[in-house]
Amino acid sequence: MGKIDPQGYVSVIGMSSFQPLLSLVEVLESREANEPNVVQASAWENGYSCSIVVLSVLLLESAINRTHYLRERQGKFQAVEYFTGLVSDPAISPPDPDLAVHVAEVFALRDAVVHNHLWESKIFEDDDFSLKFAARPRLIPGYGRSRMPEVKNYAGRSHCLKLNLIPSKIWRREAYIVLKTVGRALKKLESMDRNYFYFSFRSFKFRGRNMRFLDVLDEITVLGSEDRKALLNSLDLVEKSLPEDRELAGYSKARMIDLINQGRGEVMKRKSNQLFVLQTIAYAISADHNLRLAYQALKAALAQVGVSCCDDD
Repeated sequence: MGKIDPQGYVSVIGMSSFQPLLSLVEVLESREANEPNVVQASAWENGYSCSIVVLSVLLLESAINRTHYLRERQGKFQAVEYFTGLVSDPAISPPDPDLAVHVAEVFALRDAVVHNHLWESKIFEDDDFSLKFAARPRLIPGYGRSRMPEVKNYAGRSHCLKLNLIPSKIWRREAYIVLKTVGRALKKLESMDRNYFYFSFRSFKFRGRNMRFLDVLDEITVLGSEDRKALLNSLDLVEKSLPEDRELAGYSKARMIDLINQGRGEVMKRKSNQLFVLQTIAYAISADHNLRLAYQALKAALAQVGVSCCDDD
C-alpha cells in the first residue's frame, strides 16, 4: 500500500451540533407554545428552550473559532468582538452592524443560561392566582458582569431583540430568535468564504423530512404578546402613512391595505412561516423616503422575532 500524505486536522465540533439542535426543536414543537407568566416559564418550555439557546451559540462560536483559525491561525481573541470586526469591515464583506449587535445579545443570553445568572425579587399571587413580582427583579451583584450591562435594559431584556435575560423566563421565543440570529451569522461567514464554515449544502432530519438548516428556520416563528403588539402598532403606522397618488413596488394603496390586513391576520396567529406577508410589506415601503418612519418601525418589530427584511437604502 502506497504512503498517504498526512492532512491537516482541526477539532471543530460545530457541524456535529446541527442534528441534535434540530432534534431539540422538534421535541419542543411537539407541544403548543406556552408563554411565560410575569415571573417564569413552565419547566417544559424553559428546559428545552435554554438547551436550544446554549447549543445554538455553541454552534456559532465553533464557526467563529474556525474562521479565526483560518484567517489568523493563533492568538487570543473574544468571539463576539472578533465577529463584530469581521462584519464591520467593508474590505471583507458589506457591513452589517445590526447583525453584530444581535450576535452580542444572543451570546449574553447564552452566558445568562450557562452561568445561571441570578435575579431576585419578592413574588405574590394575584386574585387570579397568577404569580407577580412585588418589585422589579434585580440582577444580584457578582452575576452577569461581562456582556450583561451592555445589552440589558431596566426590565431585564436585551435592547434590540428584547430577549428575556432572566434565565427562568426563557421560552421558545428566545430559543427561536437565537436560532435565527445564529443562522444569519453562519450565512454571513459562509458568504465571506465557504472555507470558513460551509453548511448551507447539508441536509438534516426534521419532522420526517430532509431539510437544510435555513429552511427549518423559516418554519419556526413564535410571537409573544409584546411582539404582537409591536407588529400591530407598526402595521397601523404603515397604513396611516400610505400615499394616495402612487404605487409602492407595484402595489396600489388598496392592494397594500389588503396586504396589511393579511399581515394583521398572520400576527394574530402567533405563528407562521417567517411572516412572509410582513416581509412583503417591508419590501414594498422600504424605498419610499416618505415612509421611512413606518419602515423603521416595522423593521424593528420584525427584528424582535428574528425575521429580517431588506436593508436600508
